Amino acid sequence: IYTPTAFSPNGDGVNDEFKPVIAGDDNQPYEMTIYDRNGLVVFESKDVNKGWDGKIGEGELAPFGTYIWLVIVKDGDGTEQKRLGQVTLLK
Repeated sequence: IYTPTAFSPNGDGVNDEFKPVIAGDDNQPYEMTIYDRNGLVVFESKDVNKGWDGKIGEGELAPFGTYIWLVIVKDGDGTEQKRLGQVTLLK
């Protein structure tokens, strides 16, 4: 699992979305959750092809800052891998 450390969802077509790069099958079970600094969920996805566009829910753009991500992936033999990290939302 490779994850970028920052992204800038400003609509310029470069780094507009935070999405991990995961080696393996796109059909493997996957979950990604993004939390703000207060521990509140701002984004969730079970689609490996859908990244976070920097918006809170379907609403407004989240404030500039650092967010926590949690990714859970099950590989072909059912082994669960959890990764936790930080990503900075730039404007």
